[in-house]
Amino acid sequence: MIREQANRYYQEQKYDKAAELFKSLYNDTGADAYFEYYLRCLVESADYKTALKTIRQKFRESKRPKYLVWQGYVYSREGDNKRAQESYQQAIDGLQPERSRIVELGNAFYTLGEMDWAARVYQEAQKKFPSQEFHYELAQIYFRTRNYPLMLNAYLDLLKSQPKALTIVEGRLMTAFYYDIDGELKDEMQKTILARLQAQPGNVVYSKLYVWFLIQQKNYSAALSQALALDRRTGNEASILLNLAQLAAKGGAYSEALRAYDYLKNRKGDNSYREEAQLRQTQVAYQHFLADFPERRTAVDSLDQLFQETFHQLGEDRYTLFLMEDYARFLAFYRYQPDKAISLLKKAEKMQGLNQAQRGALKVELADCNVCAGDYWEAVLLYAQVDKAMRGTALADEAKFKRAKLAYYMGDFNWVKAQMDILKGSTAKLTANDALALSLLIESHEAPDSLNSDLQMLARADLNLFCNRTEQALSVLDSLQQKFPSSDLVEEVLSRKAEILVKLQKYPEAAKVYSDLLARYPEGRNCEEARFRLGQLYQEKLNLPDKAKAVYKDIVLNHPGSIYIEEARKRFRTLREK
Repeated sequence: MIREQANRYYQEQKYDKAAELFKSLYNDTGADAYFEYYLRCLVESADYKTALKTIRQKFRESKRPKYLVWQGYVYSREGDNKRAQESYQQAIDGLQPERSRIVELGNAFYTLGEMDWAARVYQEAQKKFPSQEFHYELAQIYFRTRNYPLMLNAYLDLLKSQPKALTIVEGRLMTAFYYDIDGELKDEMQKTILARLQAQPGNVVYSKLYVWFLIQQKNYSAALSQALALDRRTGNEASILLNLAQLAAKGGAYSEALRAYDYLKNRKGDNSYREEAQLRQTQVAYQHFLADFPERRTAVDSLDQLFQETFHQLGEDRYTLFLMEDYARFLAFYRYQPDKAISLLKKAEKMQGLNQAQRGALKVELADCNVCAGDYWEAVLLYAQVDKAMRGTALADEAKFKRAKLAYYMGDFNWVKAQMDILKGSTAKLTANDALALSLLIESHEAPDSLNSDLQMLARADLNLFCNRTEQALSVLDSLQQKFPSSDLVEEVLSRKAEILVKLQKYPEAAKVYSDLLARYPEGRNCEEARFRLGQLYQEKLNLPDKAKAVYKDIVLNHPGSIYIEEARKRFRTLREK
């Protein structure tokens, strides 16, 4: 209670009251922290006389040099810099070989903000007592003063004598990078570590640190080259390569990740990483395929072969379950062989030891594949089973939404609307948003006749999109637009057509459709996204920076409520500065 009150007075700058309480706490406990807070209160309230008297008495009792630092600090606050410097020097002159006392003295200067003197403590100690090292302490001081060259050299000196400190150094450098808003440290580290590597090419820990640094800069290609060279030299860096591959894949550097996995897979001798490398290489190859589809459409056969090779070598079991799910999705949505996918997933369902979440996820995948196979009633049954078995979970909400979406594909719009009202309250934000979008689509549509023919055609196009049959979806959308030119769904048609054309890399046609959509529906439901996507197309695919700049400027000036306004403003500034 007293401590909390003392802290409150201190925060409120009521130093007289705080001093009394901290003095009482110190007398009761003998804790140095309370004594130092007592001194701070005396100094802040300008009671220098009492502060000096208290410090001198404490120094006579303990002979600890840190109290000479406090004495100097009080002199400096009084404005007597000469006596302050004398006290500081007296403290350093009394250095003893006991490491804990050296660090205590350095910390006293550090705590009071006297960084030059704190550094001098450790520099003098290293001269007087050569068997002791204070590289870490010096690095901390240089970090505080943003003296990056000295900080880096101190850390490298530490690693030279203590290679096992690599993880600690990496952690401290990570903190330094976080605060390096001007980017000074990045350039300095590149220069410093390369100089060390040139001077000491055989020092493995410097090479490891350099790999780590390149990874932080997301320079995965250079990091991989360094890591491969290091492993060829030591034969002991597989864990670094595995971590690098995982980070590269996460950062979208798929080629580098695949190279790393391939190297790990083919390492000579007793290779404990071979199976995991094979597994992860296949997973990343699939991720690469998805990220660059349809550009990588020609990779379908080679990827299929890689999946089969992996299952041949590693088997189909719980260890490879996640890859079996990936392969099933690949078969159903990219090889257009849903029957094979269904067979694979049914085999996975028979595995022993699967938990409820794994079985639920398998059923949802199986239902999706049945949708693409045209077996809608089996899909409805599977979605319903997951919803019932896992009620209250995000997976259950996903299954419920997919079941409703299937009903939408089948034209049962009234049932869909009833389900969407429930799903709009889903705890899973993505599911709730999707449910809201589907509900608005159906509710806002004014049917031209009792059959909802245009909405049924849109649903059929959406079914084709779900199954990744983009050409068929585009054909249906064209037919809808021709058959119902006045339908209130034309905005949705144009939005979907533009997205498909982008996927098919037909960028000029996509830009034309987006422009048409914005001209016809300037305040439409899809106009915000259409406007921003049009700017992206001009900037990234069509190399029309002036047109992109005009679109972004329009968003910034005329659409202040747009969710894309910050990104548009950033892109506009970038283009304007070129």
